[in-house]
Amino acid sequence: HVPQPARKQQQVDNRHSLGVGTVKETAGMVFCGTITAARDGGWLTTMYGNFADDKFYRTIVVKSDPAGKDWTYLSTIASDANAGGISDPADARTYEGPCEPRMIRLGDGRLLAVMRLGGSNLMCKSWSEDDGRTWSPPVSMGFRGVKPALTAMQNGLVACATGRPDAIAIRFSADGGNSWSERT
Repeated sequence: HVPQPARKQQQVDNRHSLGVGTVKETAGMVFCGTITAARDGGWLTTMYGNFADDKFYRTIVVKSDPAGKDWTYLSTIASDANAGGISDPADARTYEGPCEPRMIRLGDGRLLAVMRLGGSNLMCKSWSEDDGRTWSPPVSMGFRGVKPALTAMQNGLVACATGRPDAIAIRFSADGGNSWSERT
């Protein structure tokens, strides 16, 4: 359940298991990321895509019932309205909006979400102190990458691995995602 319909996308040459040409149109909102336990029961995870009126991607949080069967929109982490100013001005042609999100719970209980902003692969981050209902304005992480993997380690460090434009890299944060090490 989302507050407005996802933007529909025509499927021209699809190769679905249902048969070529069977799926004519799809909704533009997909699950992406890991599932995190909500403090009051149920589950939280991230999605990205477009609502009907969105020009660029947005990243949202959805929450499920305890069984994980019914998912409902909870909040928008980042959209063009609050993240567009972070993007690289030279990347205006390939700007896609906030996508490929990952979200984890930090040791202090906050949620940390990271995502890329488009063709330049600039990464941004945002935090929630109220279990995903509201988010801090997204800010640049100071590096580029795609398809981040994010984990909170037992020793309190946060690890973020990314691909492109360089070789696959991992960075570490000792302060809940505020600052990051050089890439390894």
